Amino acid sequence: MMLRTWPVYFRAIWRGEKRAELRKNDRSFQVGDKVLLIEFDPLTGHQPSPSRDILVRITHVLEGAGKPGINDDYCLWSFTIIRRRIHR
Repeated sequence: MMLRTWPVYFRAIWRGEKRAELRKNDRSFQVGDKVLLIEFDPLTGHQPSPSRDILVRITHVLEGAGKPGINDDYCLWSFTIIRRRIHR
């Protein structure tokens, strides 16, 4: 599965500073899922050039249903980076 990620968050993941994502759980995220994070600028509606992506594997999922601090339709998932890639 592929998800667009805003530049400020993407850069933190790229540098290894951010290892979790809070997302709407509209895709039923599960431990073991591989997710391709695509750098995407919502102001321009495009990917920067050169474009970058990061392939991650979900290692833990905390669903919001009934948990304080997370909306019912959201989840927090932790991940490990499999690879980073620059497209020139």
